[in-house]
Amino acid sequence: MTEKRLTTKQLAKRLNVSTRSIRLWRANNNGPKWGRYGARVEYLLTDVEAWEQDRAKAMQEHYSTKQLARLLELSETTIIMWRWQNKGPAYNKAGRRVSYPKESTNKWAEENGYKI
Repeated sequence: MTEKRLTTKQLAKRLNVSTRSIRLWRANNNGPKWGRYGARVEYLLTDVEAWEQDRAKAMQEHYSTKQLARLLELSETTIIMWRWQNKGPAYNKAGRRVSYPKESTNKWAEENGYKI
């Protein structure tokens, strides 16, 4: 029995990101495992599911913009503006998703007089 495979377009739709993001992840080895099958790049569904589980676990160690705004008692707009102005805590971006590592964010908050 052959395993189900996803194309780049199908994977992008599943993850709600652009195909460009998928290609960048592939180039930087940040996304799920992939393989070439003929001329096509495809992803085994089992590899995608494993990557999604790892990513979900890693996201538990991060704050979303909304969570960070609530913790700092600021608006989401302020957090977004800080990001644009290279102020505020360090963040990670994967596709459209922005997250703030809890450890470094907590340290930044303490250094800047915010209580989390």
